[in-house]
Amino acid sequence: MYEENVGGNRQPTRAILSKDFTYICNLWSDGVRKFATATKGMAATKEMERLGKEGDAAMQQRYDLFTYNVPEQFFDLNKDADALNNLIDNPEYKQLIGQYQKQMVKTMKASSDPMLGIFQNRTDKEAVQGYLAQLDAASKDRKSKAEIYKRGHGAKAKEAKPSKVEKKASKAMPAAEGTTLEEHLARNKERAEKKGKPFSVEQSTRWFHAKDKNNDGVIDENEKKAKVKL
Repeated sequence: MYEENVGGNRQPTRAILSKDFTYICNLWSDGVRKFATATKGMAATKEMERLGKEGDAAMQQRYDLFTYNVPEQFFDLNKDADALNNLIDNPEYKQLIGQYQKQMVKTMKASSDPMLGIFQNRTDKEAVQGYLAQLDAASKDRKSKAEIYKRGHGAKAKEAKPSKVEKKASKAMPAAEGTTLEEHLARNKERAEKKGKPFSVEQSTRWFHAKDKNNDGVIDENEKKAKVKL
């Protein structure tokens, strides 16, 4: 199961996997929502996007799938180990797909999954959009609380009058209110490329988590200035 990334972007996904088959429900996929992840800024993704824009139809298809995905997927891993051929609409697999969907319901019931009801009603697009809107609203509400997130909070701004240094920093770099992991990785990668130096996702991620002392998924200015040992 997957719910959201560190930035609070909601992409509820559930899957049932075996050694032979995989069934996936990308509840968030509606052809409009875009998958938000740090890998969007990585070299492979950027290259797929570039090749697609230059007319490579296969790369454009891969990039669109990565960005928008599809509501449901089913893969025969014995015939398609890389899971490239989605069989969800293949009539030959209809009965087997139904078995995996029933197993999904059993698994969700056993784990008290809050997505159970909407999964069973997943063909109702209006209901799905309503459910996603509730998730978005809940995420937005959490982001508005200074004790949870530290990005653009009026309540936090009222607690202390910003110093001249803080004012200068906020004008120079709006993200000073808080930097997410995705933003941090994208910036470091861009800087490394400009300097012609190698970029390590692992090292940059470790640095981020070492700085994020309160584990809220955002590095504020105080955390950024603090010294850490990796």
